[in-house]
Amino acid sequence: MSTTATVGEKDPFVRLPARIIFTPRGLEMVGASPAVKKVQSRDGLPKEGLESESYNAQTIQKLVMKSCIEEINVNLPDLLRKRFQRDTQKPFPLCI
Repeated sequence: MSTTATVGEKDPFVRLPARIIFTPRGLEMVGASPAVKKVQSRDGLPKEGLESESYNAQTIQKLVMKSCIEEINVNLPDLLRKRFQRDTQKPFPLCI
């Protein structure tokens, strides 16, 4: 299956660098994945998680709903840049 979206489909991947910290339940679900490693939490403590430049929004949502993710950290400048890019891609409303 292709990871790119076709015309008319919304891209399921959020292209925003993030650190995702798993709960103990989340670690059980992902198992011994080689992507899981020690990453720095918001408090500066090393915890089990992963770092990624992009992630599938629906997968992250499901993991959050199942209490598998403890925290998601993004760099504020990256978040603001992404937000600005998204806002500039919206069509302008037609004013009559």
